Order: sequence, then C-alpha cells, then structure tokens
Amino acid sequence: MQRVCFFCMAFFAASIVFPADLELSAPNGGENLVRGRIQMITWRAQGVQGNVRLILLREGERLGIIADSIAASAGSFSWTVGSYKRGATLETAAIGGGYKIRVKAVQGTAEDASDRPFSIADPHPVRDAKTL
Repeated sequence: MQRVCFFCMAFFAASIVFPADLELSAPNGGENLVRGRIQMITWRAQGVQGNVRLILLREGERLGIIADSIAASAGSFSWTVGSYKRGATLETAAIGGGYKIRVKAVQGTAEDASDRPFSIADPHPVRDAKTL
C-alpha cells in the first residue's frame, strides 16, 4: 500500500511541476486552404500522455472530429481539407471562412485551438467568362 501511495504522490508532484500543455502550430489562422487537398495539422505536446483528438470548428461551433486517438507525441496529422466526422457520418465542410481547429487531449484537460480563423476555398473556382 505504501508503494502505491508513493507512486500517486510522485505522479501528482510531477503533474504540478510539469503540467500538460498542447499548442496548435498549424493551421493557426489566416490561411486559405483548398478543400480536398492535403494539409498538415501540427502541434506541440509537452507532458501530454496518450492520445489527442482534432476537432473542426466554425464560428466557434463544433462541426465534428477530424481525427481521433492520435498519439500526442506524433505532433502532426495529414488532413484532407474539409473532411470531418459527425457521429458515424463523414462530412465535408462548406466553402468559406471562420474555421478553426482544436487539438485536445483525450485524457486530461490540455487543449489549444487556432489563434485566428482560416478559410476553406473551392478547388474548382468559377472563372469569369472574360478571362477565358
């Protein structure tokens, strides 16, 4: 019993000295990402054990999960821009702005989101007939 208590105290002390921290690096705001192309989502995880979840937001509202159960230490994920899951359904984000990504620890409270919104652009924009 004393060993278990010692382990618990050591773990608790380590969590105070080295708090878990997540920092989303990219996309961090201002980008114009093309829907359907591959974009690296990157983050820094310090003291985060286990996995993280990547969540797509628009205007502060949660749309769905981009990816679940990625090792926090991986630090990156190849995202097909616009794709996310809402429940069991695979969805595609609308063209436009106001998007952010949140990286969140599956276990614990560490999380971070894009500092500013980014946009998702149409891969096949309509061209003006005058420019053709």
